[in-house]
Formats: sequence, structure tokens, C-alpha cells
Amino acid sequence: MRKLLAAGLLLIGLDAVTGVALAATTCDSLNLPTATAQNSVTFGDTISYSLPILGIDYKSGPGQISSCVVIATGSSGTPETTNPAGFDNAYPTPSGTGGLPYFSTGNPATPPASRNNVFAGQSPTTWDMQVGALKTFLGAGNVPIFMFNLNQVNSGDAENQQLFVWAQVVVKDAAGNVVSPYFYLSAENNNTGLANFGIPGGDPTTFVGTQTAATNTYPLGSDASGFPSGIPCDNGVDPSCGTSGQFMVQAQGQVCLDGPVGVGVPVPCSGPHVGNPINQNLGADDVAFADFLPELDALLASLDPTDVIQIDLRMGCNPAQVGPFLGTPSAQNGLTACPLGSPLNNGFEQVFIIAGSVPGSVPEPSTLLVFAFGLIALGAYSRRRHLTH
Repeated sequence: MRKLLAAGLLLIGLDAVTGVALAATTCDSLNLPTATAQNSVTFGDTISYSLPILGIDYKSGPGQISSCVVIATGSSGTPETTNPAGFDNAYPTPSGTGGLPYFSTGNPATPPASRNNVFAGQSPTTWDMQVGALKTFLGAGNVPIFMFNLNQVNSGDAENQQLFVWAQVVVKDAAGNVVSPYFYLSAENNNTGLANFGIPGGDPTTFVGTQTAATNTYPLGSDASGFPSGIPCDNGVDPSCGTSGQFMVQAQGQVCLDGPVGVGVPVPCSGPHVGNPINQNLGADDVAFADFLPELDALLASLDPTDVIQIDLRMGCNPAQVGPFLGTPSAQNGLTACPLGSPLNNGFEQVFIIAGSVPGSVPEPSTLLVFAFGLIALGAYSRRRHLTH
């Protein structure tokens, strides 16, 4: 893999690559800038960059990402790639036009493309990879960057371009015992005015949501916490939002900034900001978001090669599991019970892993010390009680 060196336009608080198109056929690695309020948003334990804001054009059609590690992809609902040994093969993402308006790794109707990559510790409801295989793929000095395409329709109301997304990541040993905290891509309380959003320039190490493996079954099964309740996840309107972690992130098809790129932070595309939208709904062939989990990255060196990283990924909305909704239902795909801007309406989203680097991505030593004590306590608990996903 080739290392991409950040070049081009130097903006305040942001190193951006402009006018550069990367060919994912070689699975180019990516150097992301240090996370700031001007170039990234934290969603729980996850730091997320908008590649359009960074000025990076990462090409990623289904055929182009075959040399990367692919979590989910599809063309007519069929996976386009198989992964190396130590990784699950790709899940097929549905077509939102005539197919399911949601996706979940726990859906038995859409398993990975043949589980011929068999290894101890795999789960039927998650996308899994062995730590040793991931380290080999990444190479020395790199961290896993999770790439995501937003492929909603580009017509109609602005809500049509939005999509609900949520993920849970955990490390287990080959016997199925939990050896890490649960990490999340989850909405948080914020002051941006954007519903189901996150915190610009936030600190992912401070997220201590009470999510568990058992309480987040949306969109396939009933959610004991009643997600979604229809209460916006912003401005502290709902005290449980973010801290209880029951809300999915609303990936924005268009995002507006309250200032120029490199200075402004995300705000609703209304009022004085309506003239400054940035399109993030780039389709299946161009990456919209690059995400990484610094706490998981800090753990990798200490994990056993046979440990398994399990990813529970959900997108869209299943109206059969929503229940009463205290807001305006969505007209997308004829759904009558889904929140506006929540369901898959076009489909074939791509989710895959590349190697990369992020300056300052490893937590400070004091944070790691607290983190280590938490792991010791978790290990003691795991020995007393066998935990499964």
C-alpha cells in the first residue's frame, strides 16, 4: 500500500488534500490530520472526518475496493469481494429501491458471502476479524481507518439524503470472553443544533454511554430502550440522549459550516448557513467519511493475535421495529413509521478498512492508565462470568 502524504491547501486547523483522487484498487493508505472542532466530529468513541471537507476524493466503487478489507458492499445486493484469511467476507448491502430500507450484520437473511474464512471466535451476528490478520494488513505504524460511502438519493427534500447509522465494536478472545470495553459510533448531546449528531472536536475517551450488547438490537429486533423515541438528540433536549447511547447517528447528506472550511463547525443548513452546504452524499463510488477509534487503536499492540474484533453495524430504519413515533413519519419508500432521514432509500453503501495514520490518535498516558485499570477489572469480571454477544 502506498502512503498518501497530505499536500495542497493549508487551512486554519486543517491539512487538506485538494484535487487528489486516490485509486482504491491499490487500497491507498491515508494520513488524516490531527482532529479538531473544524475538521472532525466525535460520535461516542469514534472520531469521524468528512472527506469532502478535507478535500480528499477517495474512489471506492465495489470493484475498486477489492484489495482493501471490506465489511459491507454490494451490487444488486451481491458482495463484490472476498477478504484474506482471518477476516469475515463482506456482507451484502441492500438496494433501498425495492430492497430492504435497512441493513444489519445480525440479519440472518443477508449473511457474509460464504464463511469460508473460518477462525475461532466468530459470531453469526457480527462482522469479525482476527487481531493478527488486521495487524498484518495494516503494516507497521498504521491504524485501521473505517471508510463509509453515503449513497442516498440526490433528489427531493434534504432529509432524503440523510441516513441513520450505528455501530458497536468489542474485542473477545478465541473462546468468546470479552477482553475490551464496548466501543461505539453513537449520537451524543451537542450544541450544534443538529439532531442525532455528535460533538465537533470532542474527546472520545470521555464517552461512557450505558449501551450494552443486549440493549441495541435496532433495526432487526425490538429495543428494550424504545429507540427511536422521536426526541431529537441535540441541545440536551433529551437527558438520556448520548449518555444512555440509544440513538443512532444521522449521517448528513449535506452539512453546513458556520464559517469557511478550516474555521467553521457543523450547523443546520438553515438561516445564514443555507448558502454554504457541503455535499457528503457522494454515492457508492466515492468515500464520504473516514472514521477511527483511538481507544481501540491503543489496545491493538497488547492484544493476542488470535483475539477477535467483532463489529455490529446497522444502517437505515425497519418500520416493523420502530413502534410509536413522536414526530413526522417518513414518506421515503412508502414507510409510515420511520423518522425523517432515517431509512436506506438508494442502497449499496460501502464500508471498508484501509491503513492510515492520525497524529495524536493514541490517548495520553494518564488516560491509558485509567483505561488499563478498567481492563483489569473487566478481565476479573470476565473470569467470573462467561459473556457472549
